[in-house]
Amino acid sequence: MRAILRDETRDPHDRIDGLMGDLALGPAQDYARFLEIQYRARVPLERWLAANLPADLVPPASSGLVADDLLALNRPLPRTNGEFAAPPAGGLGVAWVVAGSSLGNRTILAQRQRRGLGGPDGFLSSTQMPAFFKRLLGVMDRSPAARDAGGPIGGAMVAFAWFEATARQELGALAQ
Repeated sequence: MRAILRDETRDPHDRIDGLMGDLALGPAQDYARFLEIQYRARVPLERWLAANLPADLVPPASSGLVADDLLALNRPLPRTNGEFAAPPAGGLGVAWVVAGSSLGNRTILAQRQRRGLGGPDGFLSSTQMPAFFKRLLGVMDRSPAARDAGGPIGGAMVAFAWFEATARQELGALAQ
């Protein structure tokens, strides 16, 4: 299932990387904007996951880590991006997107360190999400739902669309 998810979501994943990659690797103000987007998107996602998945499949909450990093940058917590919704059959796909983003976080952290960019990095350096992602992949590989990836693909696409819409909304506000 993971190969199918990766292939089917390549385009939205690449669009999000294009929107947010430079922010994450920019000066403090841009990095704060990256964190604000993460916070705005993750709080509703985390609520939805907690309400719609069995507890053992809910990724560890990371919005608190993002909040801590924003507060360390002397930035107020932004409002969240409304309520997230996905089909219940898409829960594994939503969890896969949220947990899988930790791989990108590790890459961003390494790139920031190579460039000598400081700042709080509790969100990027957390080890909880990568450990959960590894466990989630094992669950997905053994899941009967792996035979029908349609639900998880749909959930993943909705989650990627949520992140993209949040980023576009936040970045559009900057341009005004």
